[in-house]
Amino acid sequence: MLLRFIEHHQLFEFIEVYKIYLNGDKSLKPTPDFGGKTFLHLAIENSAIQIASYLLLDAKVDPNVLSHNSQMGVLHVAVSY
Repeated sequence: MLLRFIEHHQLFEFIEVYKIYLNGDKSLKPTPDFGGKTFLHLAIENSAIQIASYLLLDAKVDPNVLSHNSQMGVLHVAVSY
C-alpha cells in the first residue's frame, strides 16, 4: 500500500499510513519483493521528493541504511536514476 502512495507521489496518504506502520503494523513493511529496499530507497527511485524529504526531515529515517540485496545506499540509488 505504501509503495502505491510513493509511486503516485501521494504525500499525505503516505504519511497517514506510515504512522500506522510506525505504531506496529509490520504488515506494511517492504518485502523481499522490493529487494530489501527501505521506503526511502523506494521514494528516491520513484522521484517522490516530497516523500523522501518527509522521511529524512520529519520521520528521521537513517539515510545510511543499505538495501539488503544490492547493498546500495540512497545516495547510490539517487545518482543511478
